[in-house]
Amino acid sequence: MARKKKIRQRTGAEALLSIEKLAAAYDLPPPHLHVSDPIQDDDAFKRGLRGEYNLYSRVAGQPDVDNLEQWICNFEGAAKCRVFASGMAAVTAALAAAAEIKGPIHIIVLLPVYGGTYMWLRKLTRSASHNILVTFLQANDPNLRFKLSDAIGPATRAIFFEMAGNPTLTMPDVEGIVHIAHKCVRDIMVICDTTFLYGLFQPFKWGIDIAVASDTKYFVGESSWLMGHCSVSKAFFERCPRFWQELMEYSTELGAVLGPIEAWLTYNFCLPTLMERIRQQSHNALAIAYFLEQHFLVERVTYPGLGSYPQRANALKYLETIDGKKYHGGMVAFYLKNADFQRTMRFLYHLNNNSQIMHKASLGGSVYSVESPAGLSHATCDAVDNFQSDIKNNLVRFSSGRIVADFGDGNPLPELSTIMDALDEALAAVNS
Repeated sequence: MARKKKIRQRTGAEALLSIEKLAAAYDLPPPHLHVSDPIQDDDAFKRGLRGEYNLYSRVAGQPDVDNLEQWICNFEGAAKCRVFASGMAAVTAALAAAAEIKGPIHIIVLLPVYGGTYMWLRKLTRSASHNILVTFLQANDPNLRFKLSDAIGPATRAIFFEMAGNPTLTMPDVEGIVHIAHKCVRDIMVICDTTFLYGLFQPFKWGIDIAVASDTKYFVGESSWLMGHCSVSKAFFERCPRFWQELMEYSTELGAVLGPIEAWLTYNFCLPTLMERIRQQSHNALAIAYFLEQHFLVERVTYPGLGSYPQRANALKYLETIDGKKYHGGMVAFYLKNADFQRTMRFLYHLNNNSQIMHKASLGGSVYSVESPAGLSHATCDAVDNFQSDIKNNLVRFSSGRIVADFGDGNPLPELSTIMDALDEALAAVNS
């Protein structure tokens, strides 16, 4: 009778080691026994003998931050990404890094942009310690291509714009801007803030070099903490690796880096729902835009999903998710009819006190919100630039929430009707 061969049962450690070898062979993520990555909220780590391990959270190598940055790289198709403690920190670091490439420098900014970005740039031009010149052009100018070409000079290093512009949702011809910038001998950097359309616009597909975003808005989604990021395209990283070196130095020296707890929360709880949240908010914004466009107390509405949108061709061309779906974002801009600043503020206060729509500064969260750019986000900007950017006293910036709209029969659910009723009531109240 043949003896049975005794099979030695592998230990758990041996089994895990074989899985690790397999993962390494096929360049897969390292395995672990956790359903979600455990938070590692240390600020410093032991150094390996050859210095291959993480060093200090503010410098680089914090595991939770690394996971988040790698996900953003994969999602955007970026070469590198750095997350920051706020959107303004990301914008500041990106422009400062661009300024360090060569000096003196000239930056061209296409308006409108967020009021905080605008004021920071204005401050740079007034400071004697910074050898920086900023030229402001209007993104909605029909002659933008010619004016942009004329504005470029020997010291021009970067063109900065938002997609879409805060607060009027202006959407320039991205491909035209990139073509003008890259045909120059110095290969001018193109920097785009994608906050309003994050996930709906693919910046690197259209040749943009550097993308920044205030992730406090749609990325985080609940207005629970501050966050921003800056990422660079693969082509630009190969052409100009020094920019990334300068950006990392600024993020380290300024200290405005994201903490491990916020990174862990974003990675595990915000990313899985990102595209579904954006889809819902886009659907609801479109329904609200249609409602407002037909209201007799509304002068006009600006929303990329409407046929009346001034840059409709650009919206159809550039707005597309990574899976080929077309949405138009959760932001709506509209102008009250026959309203001055005081009447506009009464409209906002009426909404805030009598409905589910909040009057607040931020946007992109699960709740519906409104604000007056002339009275808040752009209140300190130059009056002439505001006027040319169509930021007027009767402008209202509306951020759609996440109550799901039913577009099967063209009729919204009662919850969305409640939002429309609140807007209708507030419009009637300030015009009575």
